Amino acid sequence: MASNFLREKEKPLSFKLLTRLSIIAIMKIITIKGVYYYCYEAVKAIFEKTKPRGQSMSASESMLSGAIAGATVVLATHPIWTVNTRMTVRKGMEGDNSNKATSKSSSSSAFAVGKSILHHEGIAGLYAGVQAALMLVINPIIQYTVFEQLKSKISKTRALGSFDYFLLGAVSKLCATGITYPYIVVKSRMQVVQEGEERYSSIIDAFKKIISKEGISGLYKGIHSKLLQSVLTAAFLFMAKEALFDWAVWALVLTGARKARIGSNKA
Repeated sequence: MASNFLREKEKPLSFKLLTRLSIIAIMKIITIKGVYYYCYEAVKAIFEKTKPRGQSMSASESMLSGAIAGATVVLATHPIWTVNTRMTVRKGMEGDNSNKATSKSSSSSAFAVGKSILHHEGIAGLYAGVQAALMLVINPIIQYTVFEQLKSKISKTRALGSFDYFLLGAVSKLCATGITYPYIVVKSRMQVVQEGEERYSSIIDAFKKIISKEGISGLYKGIHSKLLQSVLTAAFLFMAKEALFDWAVWALVLTGARKARIGSNKA
């Protein structure tokens, strides 16, 4: 069963498949982060315009900004997640059958899988598990709320360096992933083709069946690798984001802002 493969998480995947899935994962990250940062910063800018100069956003405003950005990302990118999950499960189940590798190569592309889902299940198939995915909107909300609040408190005592942003990114993502991981498990299982007793009619139904068959630990299977991957990614991402922002500011100062300031001083 496809869901059994998701539970095991042990079957090795071929290098070719890992390469293909890595490309898809990179595309996902670029799309997701791009859409999220754009929406978050847009909503954040609206809030900041309504506040006195120098006053930072409140925790509730940070959470609302994250919710709007997160929901937008889910609706825009969920089909990509569904296709990627189906590809992982399909190839994992066929991994030991080398005779099928050649005949299945053309049908295992992301486009072919997406087209197959759309043909057999319609738009609903591409958005399978979207309810759990929307619940995961709280992940970046928690992450950015923790990050912004810690950043605000520390920045009042001293200037933050690159390593500070690295640690803040890691801590904020650790909190977010630890709290929301059960929804990641439910979403992944709802995205595969479900049969018989393994079919989940809702998020609540999924939680009940997983807990009854596997216990609470079933909701946290694979969390160690997920924490390692997501925490390190977030840490480097926040550190790189601040570094790029500083470089961009310096570039603007050296090219345009400094000239404008000199001109205004002379005037």
